[in-house]
Parts: sequence; C-alpha cells; structure tokens
Amino acid sequence: MNGIQRMDEIGALALAQGGCLTTSDLMTILSEERQSSLQSLLRPLLRAGRLQRAKRGLYIWTGADARSVAARICPDATLSFGTVLASHLLIGTVPARHFQFTGSCRDESIQCPDWKASLHRLAPHLQFGWTADAQGLRTADPEKAVLDCLYYHQKGIPFSFDLESDIDRTALSRERFLDYVLRYPNPRFQTRCRRWLDAI
Repeated sequence: MNGIQRMDEIGALALAQGGCLTTSDLMTILSEERQSSLQSLLRPLLRAGRLQRAKRGLYIWTGADARSVAARICPDATLSFGTVLASHLLIGTVPARHFQFTGSCRDESIQCPDWKASLHRLAPHLQFGWTADAQGLRTADPEKAVLDCLYYHQKGIPFSFDLESDIDRTALSRERFLDYVLRYPNPRFQTRCRRWLDAI
C-alpha cells in the first residue's frame, strides 16, 4: 500500500468514525502487528498535520468534529454547559472553541488545533434532560445545562461567564427547571438551585 492509498483508507475510516481513530483501528486497517512499525507508517501523516495524536492510543483526523470525537470516546457524552446556553441565547458570550460534555466516562480533555473537548463524569441518575439528533449525538436542554453549570461550579470547575449575572433566567422553563432540580438527591444543592432561579 503506497502513501496515498494509506491516507485515503485512513481518511475514509476516520470519516466513518467521526474523525476519531484508536491505535487498534490503525493497526487493523494498515495490517500492521507491531506498534513500533505503525508509528513509522503514521509519521508522514502526523508531520503533514492530517492526523494528530490526541493522547496515548487515540488519534484525531484533521477536520474532526468535537461532538463526534467525544461520542466515540464516551458513547453517552452529552453537550452541555456554555455552548448550549449560548445556542439558546441565554448568555451573550460564546465559549469559543471549547466544548464541554457530561457522560459516564472519566474526566478528561482532548485538545486539537481547532477545539478543545472536556468530558466531565456524571452519575447515571443525573444523566437526563437531553435530546439526540439523527446521528445520536446528545445535547442537554437549556435547563439541564444551567444545572450542570451550577453542579460542576460547586466542584471547582470555572466557566467563561458568571453564573449569577450572565444567564438570562427569564428564558428558562421554570416548571422544567424545578422538576429537574428534584432529581438531585442533595437537599442543599436543591435549595441553591431554587435560590438561583429566584434571584432575578
């Protein structure tokens, strides 16, 4: 297999997998049994910027979408936080090129030249309030995105906007927000969320 064929095959596989490839994927498609040999085959693609090593055992193809990559790493990854709030015009500042997700995976970040994806572990009983598109990619409701912000802020995660002054509370569904709040078992957090909603 020459270099062009190799690039075409890897590119086609990457496209089918949302731009995300594992070492195992690459060894299979290149019919290579040794990782040391695999690295020498990938070196031209890495130098050319067509492929990027995101972390040990994980490669990202150029132009890959952050949402697809997050879903490959964590199948139940749900886009949330500031990106969702900005898309619903609940905040004025858009978190540029930083996409934050919740899911059952462990906390980790993937950095690419075009974007950064942060995955935050969320307990199964708190994984609700989302819709999926035709590709199965999940997006949190705006009310759940606010709750995710409040929940993770108490864990020390910073945001590019102020939770107290930058979110338009009047655009939220009060009924849905309060219904979601009841799903959190911590009474102190429930009180915090109710006070936040009423601080208009």
